[in-house]
Amino acid sequence: MATLRLSVGLVSPMALVDWIWIVHPVLAVVLIYPLTGIVIRLAMQTRSRRLKTAKPPPTVGRDHSDLGRWLAAGVVGIVIVALIVAIATHAPLDQFQGGFQRACTLLLVLVGTLLSVWALWIAKAPGLRRLHVTANVLAALLFVAQGITGTRDLLEIPLSWQKPTIYGCNFQLRTCPPFAPLPLAATP
Repeated sequence: MATLRLSVGLVSPMALVDWIWIVHPVLAVVLIYPLTGIVIRLAMQTRSRRLKTAKPPPTVGRDHSDLGRWLAAGVVGIVIVALIVAIATHAPLDQFQGGFQRACTLLLVLVGTLLSVWALWIAKAPGLRRLHVTANVLAALLFVAQGITGTRDLLEIPLSWQKPTIYGCNFQLRTCPPFAPLPLAATP
């Protein structure tokens, strides 16, 4: 009777496309979430300095502004990476839905987004302090919500070798196609 041996080599490693799919979540966790905390802390120090309720160093306002620009550019950059990965890995390029016209439209949106970030980066006008605060409090709440639900979303993205089985499931009937049989390891 042949015995089934499980070994590390039996499980398929992550393919390149699987690594590409986790680039933007990794960047968000490693860069954006810590930077968000730093910018929020500097914002509270800047406010307390303006209200004269505390005596933080005079550089907190400039540090808050500088890191806030990096945060905004980083968020937009990571979203662009996520969208490019989703579009590029959805189907082979010869099967791109919408054809050349849609590709040009997406390219124009990318250019417009980059120009908007550049305009935000160079903007120095101090006006609209309440809109800034309101928009950023909303953004911080959205980041917290994404931090809570993001791990769930990652668990819903199958690895490339799992996709044929997962996408073959009928979720209304709660049935899935049978798994491919595992190869038997050679006995010593």
